[in-house]
Amino acid sequence: MIVFTFIGGAGVYRAQVHIRINALLDIVKPQARAKMLLISDAIMVLACLFMLWYGAILVRTTWAQSIAEFPGLSVGLTYLPIPVSGLVTLLFVVEYLWIGPPPATSIIYQDQPQSE
Repeated sequence: MIVFTFIGGAGVYRAQVHIRINALLDIVKPQARAKMLLISDAIMVLACLFMLWYGAILVRTTWAQSIAEFPGLSVGLTYLPIPVSGLVTLLFVVEYLWIGPPPATSIIYQDQPQSE
């Protein structure tokens, strides 16, 4: 579940379909909306850096511990998706700020399998 939650969170951020409340954004002037979105992106960068830094510490701290039911599986390995998704999401934030959202023709917006 950790893998699905954190890696999936990075994917929905890139597709710009993550949960957010637009009510306040819809009632403010365009200049205020742009500033609010920039603040939102800055908070997202901080969240990504938090996940990357403290997730890495969590992985390193628990790497030598094993799961009782699966003695060969490291606890740190189960937490590895946290810093990985922090890095991936950070890259998606940088991509969004640098070049904008993915084009409407991107595969991330398609519900049907694509033929080659």
